[in-house]
Amino acid sequence: MVSADELCALQEENLQIRSQIADAKANLHHIDGNPQSTANHNEQLSQLSEEAAQRDAEYARSRERLSAKIEAMRGKCKAEKEMGSKLRESISEAETQVSDIERMNEEQSGRLQDLRDDLTRAQGSAVPFDFCAFLGDVGGETGAPPTVSVPAPQSALVLPEAVTSLCAPGGFLAKKRQEVILSSTRAGSRCLVLAPTHLYNPKSNNSEGGWQVTERVSQPPENTELFYRENTTHWSYLGTFQFVAQEERSLQDFGRMAKEAMQVIRDNTTLFPEMIPPILKGLIRNMYDCGLLKVTYTAWRRVGFNEGLADALRATFQPPRLIGESTVIPVPKPGSWLNHRVPTKRDREEDLGVGSHKKSKGA
Repeated sequence: MVSADELCALQEENLQIRSQIADAKANLHHIDGNPQSTANHNEQLSQLSEEAAQRDAEYARSRERLSAKIEAMRGKCKAEKEMGSKLRESISEAETQVSDIERMNEEQSGRLQDLRDDLTRAQGSAVPFDFCAFLGDVGGETGAPPTVSVPAPQSALVLPEAVTSLCAPGGFLAKKRQEVILSSTRAGSRCLVLAPTHLYNPKSNNSEGGWQVTERVSQPPENTELFYRENTTHWSYLGTFQFVAQEERSLQDFGRMAKEAMQVIRDNTTLFPEMIPPILKGLIRNMYDCGLLKVTYTAWRRVGFNEGLADALRATFQPPRLIGESTVIPVPKPGSWLNHRVPTKRDREEDLGVGSHKKSKGA
């Protein structure tokens, strides 16, 4: 059921519609009664249509341009979003790498600090090796050590396999007189063996020459037999020696003790010396004089004398003594020397030239 208020509102709307109808009829009557007014209205309608068409065309063009700009901005925004996504991924990876590097740096810093602490403790507790005191202190060593002279005119010491098998576990070490500094008392009981720390090889780097570092002792070697070249024709067996220490020093640190060793060390610094020009030899000498090149010295202490090896050396290299027509042959101690042929009388005569002398006399 319609209320009074709604009925009043409907009546007012009806009156307004009737008023609008009356106005429309009046305008229509005016247009029908005035032809000039009709023409004017048609002309205005035509102009309005043209203006509306122009505005529609401009609106269409503006819309196309705006659509193109929107599309371009949309593509640009999409590309920037993709770039931003990649950038965020790169930043995330970089942050992860930085975090890993910082963690590794902290670990390495901790290890470095531990090494520094260890080095500080080692430097505080380490006592430099006094080679002068080592060579002079032979307390408790009584009597001069025995030696065995081995004839060997060649520059290198060559021992038969049967003799080398009797050596200590470390084998044997043969050094020239100039390479060894012996203890001042109880000669041969203690010694320093000198060697260059660097070697120059003229054939390395495609014959352009280059330096190489000599090998250092990484752990104490086993006992070894020491041979010492006393002159140009003989080697001396000094006994069984034990490793004590190894360090690097300049030649000047040894003073007069290494006076004879200086030239030999310089010569041993170069491989294939015939290929070394004099100017390079002088340069190497200056490098030793200023301390740029150093020497490695190895300290050895005599701990015994290998009697079995000494007997084998005497039987192999020393000729027997002749007493009239009889010959005294040194006999090794039981079990001291095995697997070696005892020289016959003919061998000894040939070594001494006896056989050739008799033959020439009989002729």
